[in-house]
Amino acid sequence: GYPVNVVPGVGSASDGNYEELAALIQDSERGRQLIRLVRSSNALASIKTVAAYGELFNSAYWASRPYRGMESHLSNACQALAEYLTKDDRTGVFRRLASRLRVDALKLHRLLALIPDENPLEERENIRRSIGAAQALRLALLQHMFIKIVSIPAFSRANDISRDDVLEMVFTLRIEDALAQLRRAYPTDYPQITDFAVDMPSDYPESGGQGYELIRRDYIDPIERANELALRLSTSIANAFGAHG
Repeated sequence: GYPVNVVPGVGSASDGNYEELAALIQDSERGRQLIRLVRSSNALASIKTVAAYGELFNSAYWASRPYRGMESHLSNACQALAEYLTKDDRTGVFRRLASRLRVDALKLHRLLALIPDENPLEERENIRRSIGAAQALRLALLQHMFIKIVSIPAFSRANDISRDDVLEMVFTLRIEDALAQLRRAYPTDYPQITDFAVDMPSDYPESGGQGYELIRRDYIDPIERANELALRLSTSIANAFGAHG
C-alpha cells in the first residue's frame, strides 16, 4: 500500500528549496521526527500496489484473462465484467493518481538524500515482501468477489435496488450492503411443506438445493467468506505499517 496521509506532499512542498529545507529540518527536533515518520512509511510503501488495485476495473484485463484457455469456466463472468467496465474510468483515475505519486516521490527522494537517515529500518525487504504477499492475496480475493457477483443470476428490481446497484456496492467495497440486498433477493427462510399438516404425500419441491439455497451456497456465501478474509488482510497490512487505531 501507500500511506497517502503521510508520504505524499512532502516532496512537492520542498520542490525548488531542497537544500534550504534540509538544513531547516536538521536543525529542528520536530522536523527530524517528521522525516523519520516519512522515511519509515516510505520504506514500506509501494506505488505499484496502488496501480494494481486500479487494474481491477480494467475492462481489457478481464477481456483477456480467459485467452490462455486455462480458465474457460470463468469466460462468461470475465466477459460480463469486461462489458460492464468498458465505460468505467476508475482504472484511469488510479493511473493518474499513481503518476502524481511517482512525481512527488522523485522530489521526496531528492530531499531525503540531503538528510542523514537517523534510524534505518531493519529487515526492510522482508517486511516489504510480506506486505506484497498480503496485498496479492487481497487482490485475488477482490477478483474472486467481482467474479462471483457478476455470476449471480439476474433478479427483478425491488425497493429501488437493481442488480447494477448491487454490483456498484461490491465495486466500492460496500460488501455488507451488497450481501444484505442479495439475501433479500434470494431468501432461504420461507415456509416448508413440513410446516403444515397434510394427509397426502408430496414430492414438491423436489430439491431445495436447486433453488435459492444453491445461489446462497455458490455465490453469496463465498463472497461473504472472501470479504471476511480481505478485512483480516487489511488489518494485517495496516499493522505492518504501524497504523494502529
